[in-house]
Amino acid sequence: PGLKGLWRFHEDNLVLRERVKMDLAYVRNYSVFLDIKIMFQTMFLVWRRWATADESLSRWMSSEED
Repeated sequence: PGLKGLWRFHEDNLVLRERVKMDLAYVRNYSVFLDIKIMFQTMFLVWRRWATADESLSRWMSSEED
């Protein structure tokens, strides 16, 4: 449910049962505030992964110059 399931913010190895529980919790507790919270969490995760990838690329490029 929603744009991005709540389970996406947790460990990648969650079993299907746990994912379904989180989806049901989302449906039962739905609010605009919850959707906004999920949206900001998603933006933060994308930014963090982008920053990490950029840093890794910079390190790799500098090691290639040596």
